[in-house]
Amino acid sequence: MKKINKLFFLVIIIVLISCPTDDQKSNNEIIEKYPSAIIIAGVESNGINNIIKIWKSVNGGITWTTEEITDGTYNTGIYGLVKVNSILYLLGSEYNGVEYVRKIWKSIDFGINWTVNLVNSDKWWSNSVFFTDGKDLYLSARLSESGDTRNGDNIWKSLDEGENWSLITNERIGGGAVVTNGSTIYAVGNKKVYKSIDGANTWSSSATLTNMTQTFPGGIFVDGSNIYVVGSDYSAPSGCGVRVWISTDNGENWDTKILSNENLYAFPGDVFLHNSIIFISGDAYDEVEEKSLAFGWESRNNGITWIENENYLRSYAKYGSLLYVLGVELIGEKWNTKFWKSSNNGETWIKYVISDGLNEVSFINIIIIE
Repeated sequence: MKKINKLFFLVIIIVLISCPTDDQKSNNEIIEKYPSAIIIAGVESNGINNIIKIWKSVNGGITWTTEEITDGTYNTGIYGLVKVNSILYLLGSEYNGVEYVRKIWKSIDFGINWTVNLVNSDKWWSNSVFFTDGKDLYLSARLSESGDTRNGDNIWKSLDEGENWSLITNERIGGGAVVTNGSTIYAVGNKKVYKSIDGANTWSSSATLTNMTQTFPGGIFVDGSNIYVVGSDYSAPSGCGVRVWISTDNGENWDTKILSNENLYAFPGDVFLHNSIIFISGDAYDEVEEKSLAFGWESRNNGITWIENENYLRSYAKYGSLLYVLGVELIGEKWNTKFWKSSNNGETWIKYVISDGLNEVSFINIIIIE
């Protein structure tokens, strides 16, 4: 086994709905505010097939309830969950006995009830990103058809709630690294960061990211004129390393640094900024000890120095001063899904358990709605 099974980290989405609890008890003791609901979408194995499920917490992650979207008769996959106004859209696929069929599940009551539509689309690879600019639905993915002239990273757009999709760009941009900042879309490809302010119809590009040896990166985060990108470095001695790029001038110039140990075969996850602290996730395979490893990195001085974390902190979200992290923790030889919360910029953490650990659960990516 050369790396952690990517299916294990398939798709989680957290939706934070901004209706905080009362901020005082009857005795005027100040208590912590938290979202009225935290919703996670993912898949859980029933021993034979993966079931698409929704996990929901109404007390800041302390306890969770679940709802099954599929019944487990056939295997499923999930690409993402987004919120447009008060509607949740979940993009996934379900095997029908012959082939995998792409579907859009829709909920108007924050995940209690769902309706489903078939998706008229090309066949996409699973390493895709389902996202929205707050109005329309988008998908960044690769075609699975070998020999297709559009094979590579592409962006599709839907104007009818995901029923039909049109190819917007064939610039080989997007893949796993796409982020929206308001209505502005940022995507990585061709060793550059691309920006669109008109619904992905036209793009401007940054300067070239030096030392990017492959166009498929892990993640991107934008904060004003600061842009953070994490991706793979195939020039590392091990054959693959995790590298970060940072620009403080809208992509005109880039500083870069490799993060992973040169003896590890490492892969990037995501990048997130919270109160000027950079958080990065990744995973690796130790060929000497023949085992998979989970890693996270953080920098508190804008990338000059980094601290390594042994947990796979795959997805990040914040609500006010609270920082939420979803990931996995290695206990013995088994990966267990965990949910961490910090109220002091990651100095200390409170850890919660989401699943019971009996079945394999797949989570990836967080979306915050304030």
